[in-house]
Amino acid sequence: MQRFLKIWLPAFALATCLAPHAKGSYYHANVKEGAEFFMFDVRFPFMPSGTYFSFWNGKFFPVGGAFYGGVFTRGPGKTGAPENQKHGTPWTYWGDDTYNGDRPRPVYTGRYTNAAGAGGEGSAAAVGGEKPFLRRGVWFTMCKRVWKPANKNASHRYEGWWIKDQQTGKWHLSAVMRIPAPVTGYSGWSTFVEELAKGADRAIDIRRFYCRLNQQWHSVDTITMDNKYNARFSVLENDSVFHYEEPVNHKADPAGTTSWTVKQPNQPTLGASAIDNLHAEALGDQIAVRWSVPDTAIPQLGYRIELLNDDSQPISEITEMMPHEHIKIISTAGKKVQRVRLTLIDIFDQETTHEIAVSANIRDTPARVRTQETDTINSRAGLTYELFKLDDESNLETIPDLDRLKSIDGWNTNMKHGFVRSGILPTVVLPPREMWDTKQAQYAVRYTGVLQVPKTGFYVFELTAAGNSQLRIDGELVGDNGFMPNPSMRRYLRALQAGPHDFELIYGKRAWINKHGRCELQWEGPGMPVQPFTQVDFTTAGGAGIPTLKTTCKPSSGQGHTNVVDLSVEVDSNGETVSRVDIFCGDLILAQLTQPPYQLKKTVLPDGDFDLCARVVYEQGKRTVDSNWISYKSHGQAALTPWQQTIIGVEGAGLGIVKEQTPDDLKLQITGDSHWFLNQPVEGDFTLSGRLVDFPTRTWRDPAYGHVQSRSWLGLMFTLKPGVEPCFYNSYGFYRLAGEGWRGTPCHGDLAGSRRTDYQYPDETGNWIQLKRQDMLFSTSRSVDGINWQLVRQCLISPRSRHAWRKGVAGVTFRQQPSDAGGGWAQGSMDHVTLSKEASSPNSQRKSVKSQDAELLNGRVIAVMQAPSNPEVWYARTYGNGILKSTDGGTKWINANGNLRASKGGRLYVRSLAVHPEDENIVAMGLGSNDDNMPQSGLCMTHDGGKTWHLVCTQIDFDGMGPSVFLGEVISFNRFQPEIIAAGGESMGLFQSKDVGRTWQQVAVEEPLKIKTQRISALQYNHLLDGHLTVATFPDTEFAAVGFGAPTRKVPDQTGGGLYSVGEKTIRWGMEPYPGFGFSNVQVNHARGSNGLGFFVSTRGAFKWHRAGLIHSWPNVPQNTFYSQVASYLDPKTKKEVLVAAPFSSNEQNPISIYSKGKLATTTSSSAPLNEGITGISFDQSSSGQTLFVCNRHGILRSTDRGNNYALVHSTPVE
Repeated sequence: MQRFLKIWLPAFALATCLAPHAKGSYYHANVKEGAEFFMFDVRFPFMPSGTYFSFWNGKFFPVGGAFYGGVFTRGPGKTGAPENQKHGTPWTYWGDDTYNGDRPRPVYTGRYTNAAGAGGEGSAAAVGGEKPFLRRGVWFTMCKRVWKPANKNASHRYEGWWIKDQQTGKWHLSAVMRIPAPVTGYSGWSTFVEELAKGADRAIDIRRFYCRLNQQWHSVDTITMDNKYNARFSVLENDSVFHYEEPVNHKADPAGTTSWTVKQPNQPTLGASAIDNLHAEALGDQIAVRWSVPDTAIPQLGYRIELLNDDSQPISEITEMMPHEHIKIISTAGKKVQRVRLTLIDIFDQETTHEIAVSANIRDTPARVRTQETDTINSRAGLTYELFKLDDESNLETIPDLDRLKSIDGWNTNMKHGFVRSGILPTVVLPPREMWDTKQAQYAVRYTGVLQVPKTGFYVFELTAAGNSQLRIDGELVGDNGFMPNPSMRRYLRALQAGPHDFELIYGKRAWINKHGRCELQWEGPGMPVQPFTQVDFTTAGGAGIPTLKTTCKPSSGQGHTNVVDLSVEVDSNGETVSRVDIFCGDLILAQLTQPPYQLKKTVLPDGDFDLCARVVYEQGKRTVDSNWISYKSHGQAALTPWQQTIIGVEGAGLGIVKEQTPDDLKLQITGDSHWFLNQPVEGDFTLSGRLVDFPTRTWRDPAYGHVQSRSWLGLMFTLKPGVEPCFYNSYGFYRLAGEGWRGTPCHGDLAGSRRTDYQYPDETGNWIQLKRQDMLFSTSRSVDGINWQLVRQCLISPRSRHAWRKGVAGVTFRQQPSDAGGGWAQGSMDHVTLSKEASSPNSQRKSVKSQDAELLNGRVIAVMQAPSNPEVWYARTYGNGILKSTDGGTKWINANGNLRASKGGRLYVRSLAVHPEDENIVAMGLGSNDDNMPQSGLCMTHDGGKTWHLVCTQIDFDGMGPSVFLGEVISFNRFQPEIIAAGGESMGLFQSKDVGRTWQQVAVEEPLKIKTQRISALQYNHLLDGHLTVATFPDTEFAAVGFGAPTRKVPDQTGGGLYSVGEKTIRWGMEPYPGFGFSNVQVNHARGSNGLGFFVSTRGAFKWHRAGLIHSWPNVPQNTFYSQVASYLDPKTKKEVLVAAPFSSNEQNPISIYSKGKLATTTSSSAPLNEGITGISFDQSSSGQTLFVCNRHGILRSTDRGNNYALVHSTPVE
């Protein structure tokens, strides 16, 4: 769908819950261009099911990328049923050139918000989360703004989103984002309501809408919407409230717009902020200031702190524009400070000031007294951890008594909780838990050790955890985050003396929350900025029975700090039995070694500065010890001429490339992050090949089953421009994903920003990949040996895009979405990479149909169709025997030829059938042959179910005698206006009736569908969109190509098969044919018509059309073979259309497949072979997909159990 904000066209999705092709209604308001602040109230009269209410959908101003955000409701609708309080607030960003390789990043996320990193539909960043306080019938104030940091010279800006509950008066900060560009506001305001659950009622109220530009407030009192949507606004409550409602039937001109205006004051009522619990304490040359803001007061945007002398004159001043900071440590620089003045700056830029005297701190914690023997003999660097499995059914509002669980064996699968593992880690990082945490289970970890405080003074501890967490120092509770559904940071102040202090951190992670969990701890102190803890900050007990490790890293060449290194780990087991040694680079696990010597040779590392470490696993996996981290500086990005290296999107922390190049091919080893694209320019045909040697590797947090990132990949790709993210309209590729198998570039709108197909391809097809372009056809083949290739995927370029796709770049694509420095890296290698820019030979030739399957036997049933108005009535067209009819759901079939006159041989050759959507007795039939010795062809109508027929049009040259009979239906009723019928023949073009078939007119069409230029092989009116017709065509050459011989009527000027889109309300053509293709059937039932999805079958397989005009082959079904039929049914659970197809001839006994979902039935039993000459598949639309009919050379087979068992209900007569 298109979303307009001036000329910008973004798309939308919620990766985990949205329908793949949702429908939206768009509107905009009279917001000032460049406004830095939006503010309005919203109210949900009821919580609709499956609805996305976008509140902002636009771009930053005057520079910066695009974004959207709003509320996604999962409510019960108008039923009044209890709410589930799982309404989300997605907030997503797209990248932009002005970000210079950076991306928007979360600075702070609220209690109910989770930072998704780089992802979502906008590939740059995403935050969101369920907001349990959102509920029906309550007004909520939405505030969103951008602002400058305290450093006026900074090139970045901040953005925040606040929500106020008008009933409780409480404010909620969703998130603070850092925008890496000097944005000053927003480029207008345009947004939408998106339908995710079809058919649901939707409503929302909006009031008190204001924007602010250059510190001046402006009333936003008008909303405008296109009339084409079945949604409308109205004005309620004394003209003060906008009320949106959907669906609404209205009579406004669909080509126009409607505006609504409310009455409201010119200025908003803002309220005031407040400061609570202000404290100022002195310790040495530090002043610690802490305060709070009531959650019912206007939230804080920033603050200014002034240190005052005896005369209340400022000694120094500091300003920060951080909404979430309520603790600040300031150096006095040796000056005497008597008082502190705090000025709070709220989100409306109003100021509130309080002043307080400075008190001396008397709560500093003295260092623990320790003996020299304890310090030097029984300790080592790091923290001891203990890992516990917890009962998944507990809510984790409090952490259970871990000491009690130590006596319970957590490895026992019969126990819901217990002790699992212990060991030593360098610092606060999540421990390994792969042996049991296969379901993201509930667990707790306790870290204990001694914290080495470097200097006496105030320290701030920043604890960020998804779950429950508590921090204790010297046995006293310093920080208690309580239960946090998302990792929201909390800051705690503590005065500590220099020296050792007992340290304990407990973290409990709830099952299925925040994937594998998150617990991070940082600190700041005297002369020390905020930073993570490192291995030098902690010591813990060592001694007998605990292995020790020493890790070394040296350049493999022995020279310089190259990124090709030899790693070795020396292990002193101290009498323990070692199970394995894991070696890491940051979060990347380089190897798991089970036998000494524990060494890695010629390992490729990322480019940059990072840490290496090793982990020994012993006591049968129940204990681990990590080595100290060793720093390594790697340099080694290789020049790869004539290949070009491009970073797509956000540049990562480091990328190491090693090449081995011969005159014939290229070998690559890659380690690091970023989306790296090694490419060369191509024009016209090309062949790109390579073998994937190794990918992926796994993270140290979950080495037995976890992956670096499930959507990291390595493979081959073509794209129109080297620096753009691959999408359905600009790229074609194939790659191996770390956690999701083999996939291709998207063949859909890619609403979740995944950059890959929804489905995967099997591993056993091989690790060799070959991409080809031949004119308008892209293809992917795979091989296990690089010699014998299997075609697995095809993509047709729309002829209208042919020239746009003529040039591009092709090469190797490696993607590991960047994280923070030292975070997740990926590693992989490819070899035998070659690129030929010469014209390539075609892929394997089309598979011919089996001769016995193509026999035109007299009485053979070609296709059946159900009367939409009566599911018990079915009609069938036959070869030579006219029409059959069933009135009992397809059990018995009788002749329905009525008064039709047969040929001299007693034959009635039927080319096509169509049944009126509202009257099962009205049927249109294309009858006759193009053979000069046969009766004239024409279109006949019956209004009494086949008792009598009337010839109503003789201009259409139907051919029911030649191989065209195996193609789709060429007559179709308009479901919305049943008096309109479309029909087409062999060479005379397209016809239309507007009076239920009484009279017919030839449709005046543009090239290339003029008379005698193309054979119409199938046509269909869209069942969901009034007036939208799709037409397929089929050339003479394709009959012979698949083994059918020559058609009866020749159309020599036709060069290829075409797909033609007829617009809403009017008929218009404009596409060219595809050489070497014949399209045999169509299935387009999408509410957006030609801008939506379509499914087609052809002489090269089954295909799916996306609105960008690219046509992708169905996955994991036979390619380059003839399909005659594609059918659909409505899934009763999802309310979505399910598409099925099957090859005409197949060696598989179970040949029918669902699009992207595998076989229709796992196993199939049939009273006659199912796979021989399939020409028709049709579902009983009243059976929820359980009953279907298949027509093949044996007759009509029926299944009443969704394809598991078939019975022959009508046999082809034996000649």
